[in-house]
Amino acid sequence: MSILLVGLPEGVAEATIERLRAQGDEVRVIEPDPAAQQRWRSAGAYVATGDLDADLVERAAQGVRTLVLGRWLPAADDPIEELLAGAVRAGVGRVVVYTDRGETERWTQAFAESVVLRAPHRRTPFGRGPRGLSEKETAELIDAADDIAGPLRLDLDVTTESWAPLGLAAPWEN
Repeated sequence: MSILLVGLPEGVAEATIERLRAQGDEVRVIEPDPAAQQRWRSAGAYVATGDLDADLVERAAQGVRTLVLGRWLPAADDPIEELLAGAVRAGVGRVVVYTDRGETERWTQAFAESVVLRAPHRRTPFGRGPRGLSEKETAELIDAADDIAGPLRLDLDVTTESWAPLGLAAPWEN
């Protein structure tokens, strides 16, 4: 199975690539930064390089079942229309959005299936990070959102709500 990652925080992307590759999944990444490109290649991901436009996304998403979008970019730099156009043309059927923002309808409405994983952020002395979620836990959520069968439309605050709809137990439910 193929999955395409775009815009995830570095640690989350790393943990997700490691987890999915260990399961035999093909992981693709769109990455404009040359240093990050090498890091993802070393981790075993296929890397699409270039300007983030609909054509690049369409080429990178050929044969991909799930597009995973990380929403950590400033609104002014929002490439969502290009991402959506390319992914839809490539026939991607599911989108997983890992976000700290409220509005996601325009990101999900173009796809037959969608999972929104909301991870509200807080400021810490060390920068911004999801409340109480490790990178490995976030990778587990992304993996589950990709693997869960059937048509679905889920929208979960993964820092407070049950993970049961994804077939997982949240750390506080154990």
